[in-house]
Amino acid sequence: MGSRAKGYRAFGLATTGVLWAAALIPGAFFFPAYSGESSSPGGGTVHTTDTLVGVNGVWAVALFVPPLVLAVVAWVGLHRSCATGSRNGRLVGRVAAGLLAAFGVLAFSAGFLALPAAVFVAVAAALTPAGQAREM
Repeated sequence: MGSRAKGYRAFGLATTGVLWAAALIPGAFFFPAYSGESSSPGGGTVHTTDTLVGVNGVWAVALFVPPLVLAVVAWVGLHRSCATGSRNGRLVGRVAAGLLAAFGVLAFSAGFLALPAAVFVAVAAALTPAGQAREM
């Protein structure tokens, strides 16, 4: 696989990781995260669902800010590495991808939801080709 094809794949994966991490914030408001059942006195069962924000409050959205920030930092670093050959960009991108993966593993439910973003960004970091350093 050529360097250009690897670069396009890495860009697509890193962008997908950022979009996944960004989607977690509105998802906390709209997607059901909890379900339950309750019985009524008449013998019927009622199935209920609620969102992460509905159960825990708006502060729960703060759990999804670190994955989004780390994904964006990784994207920018990997882009700098690929576009300009920046060694610092490569280092920043890889460190941010590693921190995102650690968050995904260690942060329990919020991390579990952020784990796909971590996988996308980590694979992008592995695929990102080193760009040619530009002379000034």
